[in-house]
Amino acid sequence: YVHGYNNDHEDAVTRGQEYENILRKKLSDENFEMVVFSWRGDFGWLNFKGSKAIARDAAESLYRLNRCLQAEGIPVTILAHSLGNYLIGESLFNHGDMELDNWLALQAAVPSRDMTRKGRYGSAIENQVGSLQYTSGRGDKTTGWSIYGLSEGAIGMGNGGVKNAPANVTRIDYAPEEHGDILGKPITDAARDAINRMRQITIDPTLQGQCEILSGGE
Repeated sequence: YVHGYNNDHEDAVTRGQEYENILRKKLSDENFEMVVFSWRGDFGWLNFKGSKAIARDAAESLYRLNRCLQAEGIPVTILAHSLGNYLIGESLFNHGDMELDNWLALQAAVPSRDMTRKGRYGSAIENQVGSLQYTSGRGDKTTGWSIYGLSEGAIGMGNGGVKNAPANVTRIDYAPEEHGDILGKPITDAARDAINRMRQITIDPTLQGQCEILSGGE
């Protein structure tokens, strides 16, 4: 789980635990654990661009974490909220080997245009992501024109969705009522299904214990 803008570490862990508890029940697996990737995005509502700069730096740490899991042969599903999706997009854009099995983009604070086939992240999504599912709805004013649009000059995917999306991108049939509405049943069901798909992947035992690339970064 990758949290969004203006969340501190405690917020991130709390939300990660909420997801973990829900998914344990949906998966009927009390041993299921959610990994929380926390980054410094808590600089207040008036410093969005500063938080974006921190997110770009954090994207490098997320890349190293993902490569570490890949080295272990572990498939990866990421749930990301708001600006956390920008962090993932930058990781994909900057590294051609940032592979994800599933990406669930919840109310993404990323320009809709960047997620199209010809957009900034389009090619990386097509080539490095197994499937991308997203939520969007006009009820999310935060990623609409009135807030996100004024700052970024573009409507966010969390409000406007994405047209001309890559073939592996689909919208979750759910219209959130506001920006923080990310625990709805269709969302957690989609996460459950993505995790179950991963469990069908056989991990090569010869890859175990080779994760040595997490050093560096914060």
